[in-house]
Amino acid sequence: MPSPVQLQHSLIDYWQSVCPSELPTLWPGRQADPQSWQQWCELRVDSWTQPIQRLGRSHIACVITLRLFVRQTASSPEATLPSLHSRLEQLQTVVTQAWHEQTIPIVADRPTDHARIIGYLRVADLTSRSIETSAPTLLGREFLITARTS
Repeated sequence: MPSPVQLQHSLIDYWQSVCPSELPTLWPGRQADPQSWQQWCELRVDSWTQPIQRLGRSHIACVITLRLFVRQTASSPEATLPSLHSRLEQLQTVVTQAWHEQTIPIVADRPTDHARIIGYLRVADLTSRSIETSAPTLLGREFLITARTS
């Protein structure tokens, strides 16, 4: 059975492999200051269930939260609210394509060229909703990703 750390590292590495380079990502333990960023993403594993026994095989279910943010900054005063909405929609499409019904390898240690795959995480459901923010020039979208090991 993979550990929570192995699962989190595998998810982070998967997301970094499909995420646009201009979209920095924060995850638990990463030190960064997004104050000057025009857009960014936050990724975390919210829940991790005990193994579910089915037909002699053990499965672990988890819920992953991925949040997207776009905003107007002092260095981008030309970013209007319609352009922010448009950018958020573009990023939403990227997230949906990256996670919808995907099978993600879980590796034993931090991935290297010869990482040992110890299981797979299958995305079962992807839902999204708007995030209410306190600033009118900050828009957000939250995705809840439900998955289980196989």
